[in-house]
Amino acid sequence: MKCIGFVTVFLSLLHMSSPYANSSTKPSKKVQPVEVVIKGSIVGADGKPLPIAHVLLWREGLPDEHYRAFTNRQGAFRMKVKVRGLYQINFYGLFHQSVGFPFLLISKQTVSFRVRLATLKPMKKLRPAYVIGAFNQWKSTGAKKMKLRKDGSFALTLPPQKKPFVYQVIGGIHIFGSHAGTQASHYIANKGSYLAVLPPSKKPITLVYNPRSFPQSNKKYKIDVTPESIEVWRDLALRIDKKEREVWKAYWKHRKAGKPLDSFEANWDRELAYLYLQQAHNRDPFVRQYIQLLSYTLPHLNVSYRTRRKWAHTLLKDIPPTSPFWSLQVFNLTGLLDEAGSQRKETKKFKQTMLEQHPNPRIRMTLLSEAIFHLMDQHALYTQAIQQFPKDTARRYFAYQEKKQKLRKEAQQKAILKRRATLQKKRLLQVKKLKQRKKQAYPKKKPASQPVVVAKPGKKKRSTSRKATKRHVAKKAMGTHEKRKTQKRKKWKIRFARTVEKVKKDPKYFLRKALKYLEQMKQVAKEYPYRLIKMELQQSRLMIYPKSPTRKR
Repeated sequence: MKCIGFVTVFLSLLHMSSPYANSSTKPSKKVQPVEVVIKGSIVGADGKPLPIAHVLLWREGLPDEHYRAFTNRQGAFRMKVKVRGLYQINFYGLFHQSVGFPFLLISKQTVSFRVRLATLKPMKKLRPAYVIGAFNQWKSTGAKKMKLRKDGSFALTLPPQKKPFVYQVIGGIHIFGSHAGTQASHYIANKGSYLAVLPPSKKPITLVYNPRSFPQSNKKYKIDVTPESIEVWRDLALRIDKKEREVWKAYWKHRKAGKPLDSFEANWDRELAYLYLQQAHNRDPFVRQYIQLLSYTLPHLNVSYRTRRKWAHTLLKDIPPTSPFWSLQVFNLTGLLDEAGSQRKETKKFKQTMLEQHPNPRIRMTLLSEAIFHLMDQHALYTQAIQQFPKDTARRYFAYQEKKQKLRKEAQQKAILKRRATLQKKRLLQVKKLKQRKKQAYPKKKPASQPVVVAKPGKKKRSTSRKATKRHVAKKAMGTHEKRKTQKRKKWKIRFARTVEKVKKDPKYFLRKALKYLEQMKQVAKEYPYRLIKMELQQSRLMIYPKSPTRKR
């Protein structure tokens, strides 16, 4: 099904190995309990209640820790939450688009929703449809292709089935991922999608899939919330989601036209202005933190590195390390800390407090895995340098690196000069063609003879234009920048020499540190036995203990 806004990042994580498993994990006991009742109703685009619909609620960054509620015949649902924190709520319906947004649960309250879902929009030209299921492990590879009929439906003949045949369809209509088929005895909810089920039969089955039979209407989705405190979260998320969809549409048009990807630019000025206004008027500290993170993540397409670095510094100053909103940036947390400066004292303190006090175990695991990756990279670098230059390693290694840099710069300069020469040739040809056209269109008359005026010699005045002053300022800035670079190089050389001596004395210097971090990761995995946390632990183990390559027979 089509997912909206912040939900697109987590859909790939929610797809389980056994797709018709409906068991939900229990939340952790360490977080302070708060009883919150969430109730409401889900309606289709025609205004009628959806009996086949469900609500999914999970903690941000931990999709394994989730709550789920199904609708009855009247389209009503009800659930209880006993853990406070930042949650993502999503509303799903059969043959409808899903809607969701994040919000914060702190105090005891009853939250009621009235949701109207939008229908799926089939394309004018249908795509080829494929059937997936347990026979190919729910993947696109090995999917069975369906034949297109004259009436616009697809068909596929299946062999006799001893067990019920559970399947999904890829393609047919323009939506992201797989969706349930139209022919089924009943449907099973699989977190973010639905699975169609056919009964067992002794005879071969003709499976028919008709995307034209989907409910169709031009009405958009709508979410009504009774507590006014949650309306702010809804408005912010849905407005930005709308802009994101517009940007993606423009991006795909740009790509189909064959234009270069670097020339694509998205204009986020209105959305940024809206966020700044909300931040100025709203006094809630949690809402302000959420707005700051949104303003950082939005203009990633057309903003320079310096501005992003300034925003990263402000985020680390304004948002505390124990804030639940960092779980929105689980995937971009390491990049954000690198932009703020990973070697700075402030960022190191921020990381340490996050590791010790943050309630989300996923954030702790990401920071630990990043530290292990950094240590193993350093271990490889220093061991290679010592093996290459066993005597006087620091001096010889830096000389070798400087030679490499000079060769790279020379190659880059040659490539730039070639490009400039080709561009100049093209421009000269264009100018010649334009002159010839002008001469043909407007032939010039011979000018009358005029007396020659000789200029008197005089002193040249100094240029006091703005361009000259800008050049002077730029030269000064470049000089200061080069001085800082030289200072950083000197410090790096001193550090490198010291660490080389340590590694020579103890070759397992970095490995021991990495093993300490791995033990911390094991403790976190014991407390929170979730699938994503186990995956991160496995990856960090492989970094320290890589598998030996298989021998060829």
